[in-house]
Amino acid sequence: EVLVLSDGHDKEGHMVAQGVCNILPQIILRRIFERSPDMLFEPVEDQLLYDAFQECENCVCWGPIKQTSGEYVKIKGGQFNNEIGYIAEIAEDEDNITVVVDNERVGYLRMNLPSKRLGASRFRGGATALCFIRNLKRNHCRIATLGDSRAMVLGDILRITDEGKKTSD
Repeated sequence: EVLVLSDGHDKEGHMVAQGVCNILPQIILRRIFERSPDMLFEPVEDQLLYDAFQECENCVCWGPIKQTSGEYVKIKGGQFNNEIGYIAEIAEDEDNITVVVDNERVGYLRMNLPSKRLGASRFRGGATALCFIRNLKRNHCRIATLGDSRAMVLGDILRITDEGKKTSD
């Protein structure tokens, strides 16, 4: 069982929140069922949740590139995978775009990339979400939060007892 509660902010944050609520449970369940059969009822690993959050963000927040100067973009694949920058200029053939990435380690980096390696922000806004993953067979619950490219898994695995008390494993 996967439950998601999401709150959007900024101009189109409600659309991001709705997308997260619709897509994140499907992604988490798919990833759980893709594990080996002997792990199906085991607790959900932290990495599975982080990967699901990243996939959800990519699905909900980033779409095909709009080739407009000054547009924020996300790099897909390559050395700067998942870096966010903005379009500085577009070449005449519109397939080679100069992107400036703010990388704290080395300052601003300029690189020429094909448009197929870039994703554009779908919405002007963001969302924060709480996610509850409950293993009905083992009566375990995981709680995690995500928002605006941040993901955090909270606490240990909880077991919900018959009396309704929560205990840590």
